[in-house]
Amino acid sequence: CKQDTQHKQWYQRRVRAPKCIAESRGAGVDCNTTSAYYCSYYASAPTDVQCVYPTPHDCYNTKCQGALLFNETFIGCKQDTQHCSVNASSGFPLCVNDTSGAGVDCQGRFSCAMDGKTGVAACKPSKGLLPLWIVVGIIAGVLIVALIVFIVRKRQGRDGDRTALIGRETGY
Repeated sequence: CKQDTQHKQWYQRRVRAPKCIAESRGAGVDCNTTSAYYCSYYASAPTDVQCVYPTPHDCYNTKCQGALLFNETFIGCKQDTQHCSVNASSGFPLCVNDTSGAGVDCQGRFSCAMDGKTGVAACKPSKGLLPLWIVVGIIAGVLIVALIVFIVRKRQGRDGDRTALIGRETGY
């Protein structure tokens, strides 16, 4: 969608609220001037325009989906620096280079995963290596103790053999 500059100037002079105007249909909507925003169409209703106030996300979507005849069409769009829209008349997906787009917020340790077809972001919980290191440490400890026990028993067996050999030679 485009921001109607005449309406924007009039609203800024009168009520300080720019407006997102549907390009060919609809009355548009007023946007809050205290926050950064961009005009976007709803994917489910490409003739209805909305004000979108971008917020930072942990993981961002990587594709834009079309609407109407293009509802199965996806185009690449790195939404950490771009956002999605659709062509008002055709529904073809658009990627706009001006502000961040859609994404998800994650909790704890995570990595970002994307759906291969739609590019929708998801949080993939990261499992730390701590449990693995605990298991490796326990196994290493058991092996070291077993090795020490083996070496001590082997030496004790040699000492007994040595005493028996020394006793025979000296006559004791």
